[in-house]
Amino acid sequence: PYGWGTGGIKITASVIGEADVLKVIDQGADDTTNAVSIRNFFKRVTGVNTTEKTEDATLIQTRHRIPETPLTEDQILIFQVPIPEPLRFIEPRETETRTMHALEEYG
Repeated sequence: PYGWGTGGIKITASVIGEADVLKVIDQGADDTTNAVSIRNFFKRVTGVNTTEKTEDATLIQTRHRIPETPLTEDQILIFQVPIPEPLRFIEPRETETRTMHALEEYG
């Protein structure tokens, strides 16, 4: 549903592989209902290992927070956001926001 962060789940589902280790952060914590549910879902569906340690993860799905531990080039950070287009409330037309980004026109 719109605004429930399903985009983050879709991105995670599209990039996750057998060798990945998944970490899920929700509201800055690993033990929230959403974080545990998402982590368990991917573990059950894909069979990948999961972790609560940033340094052990290859994929990190997060909502609102960036891990405090510096990431490496081998890690992928996936943001779960309700509205991925920051200009959506300023310009509702997708064609126009794409043009604005292409021209770097934000004034």
